[in-house]
Amino acid sequence: MKQAISLLWKDLRHLWPELSVYILLLTVMTVVTPQTWLGREQAGSSLGMFADLLVFLLAVCWLVLITRVVHGDRLAGDEQFWVTRPYTWRSLLGAKLLFVLLCLITPFVLMQWAMLHAAGLNLLAAKAGMGLTLWMFALIVWLPFVVIAAVTESLAMAFTFLAGTLIVWVGVLMWILSASAMRTSPPYVFELFSAIFGSALLAILIYQYSRRRTPHARLASATTLALFLLLVLGYDKGQFGAPVRALIRHYYPVATAGPLHLTFLPGPLSHDERRESPQLPHGYIEVKLPVHIEGVPANHRLHGASILVDLRTDHGSYESPWQSATLDDQTISFLMRENVFDRFASESTTVHLEIAVEELQPARSGTMVAADRFPGPANGVCELIRGRVYCRYAYWMNTPTRIEARTHTGSCDQEGPRTLSTVSLHMAPDGTKPDPVASQALLFQGQVCQGDSLTFMEYASGRNLRLLLDIPQIKLAEYRTH
Repeated sequence: MKQAISLLWKDLRHLWPELSVYILLLTVMTVVTPQTWLGREQAGSSLGMFADLLVFLLAVCWLVLITRVVHGDRLAGDEQFWVTRPYTWRSLLGAKLLFVLLCLITPFVLMQWAMLHAAGLNLLAAKAGMGLTLWMFALIVWLPFVVIAAVTESLAMAFTFLAGTLIVWVGVLMWILSASAMRTSPPYVFELFSAIFGSALLAILIYQYSRRRTPHARLASATTLALFLLLVLGYDKGQFGAPVRALIRHYYPVATAGPLHLTFLPGPLSHDERRESPQLPHGYIEVKLPVHIEGVPANHRLHGASILVDLRTDHGSYESPWQSATLDDQTISFLMRENVFDRFASESTTVHLEIAVEELQPARSGTMVAADRFPGPANGVCELIRGRVYCRYAYWMNTPTRIEARTHTGSCDQEGPRTLSTVSLHMAPDGTKPDPVASQALLFQGQVCQGDSLTFMEYASGRNLRLLLDIPQIKLAEYRTH
């Protein structure tokens, strides 16, 4: 441990100019980023472009600092002077990781806390979001940067290695996603990828520090990248076929208890229901079946619907992969390849549906009184600015929150009719954004005035379930949107 501390102190003395620039960059981000939040006067201006530039510079700064500290006792090339000194590889690796933790991650966490404080948010209420975000940064940015630095000889080579990796990775990944963008991700994707690639990157790092066999470490890095792309294609996007379908069925058991069930509503679609969704992918059409989900308990919601469609005729059959679906009050819509649809469109077809959903239950409700600044849902803070409500909360949410208000159709100083309007807060998983504050404008129909009451309902994850329905002898051509 003493040896690692000595190496850390040596790196701090050598890299204090770069660290000073890093601290300055974080300070500027702490000042500039809050000015770009929705509801601020500078939001949407050129200051937002400057904030995006700061995020890019932050990533560059991380790569430079990590590469410089690792190359201070380089493992690749002909300048491995540290092997002639009484250093152990464990102390050397520990010193480099300690530098990343103390000099890169800790200031970054302090910057995020400063932004949360500037937004008026509770720092302790966002522990889970911050922990998950830091874990994703470690897997996607910091740990890969350390591995890249360990297998390269110079800063220029590190940039070249990273650029080549990104070009290949992004190109292949975009091709994979474009071919299977609508497919449902199976459960445990994040846990599986974290375990496999976190372990693989740590193993490469330990191997390189303990053996210093750079060609082998580079080959292992390329193999890890190929394995990542293979798992994205095969597991995350369902190309492994039957095993992925079986895992999804296991994660979403058939709902045998309770009143939830599917009902087919015979008859043609209305004119409005036949409207096609905008921007359909090339080669796909939209099918909308008059199917209603009955028995949903009051105040419960169904979230994240996925569908598997099995079509059977006298001349053939087809089973779709699990893919996303849209649930309306009286219909279920999904996309289908046009060539598959043409095979079954005019024939009498037996349709078997499996719909996997998450049932959300009410978690917390409350009433807010509109003011210049007032407490909001999700432990957030809201502001009333010129008749519009802007809310901020920490990180992102995995479950929805609904907000209702009776808004004014005219100005606030005039009595007139009010309209009941409902909006939902954005729902997205915790990600890798340096800015920990999510800001959203609540786009009610009409104006919200001082003293108006707003009610909100927060939802929590309930149970996962799968609903089944057999529809005998229909013609799919009658349910295509136009």
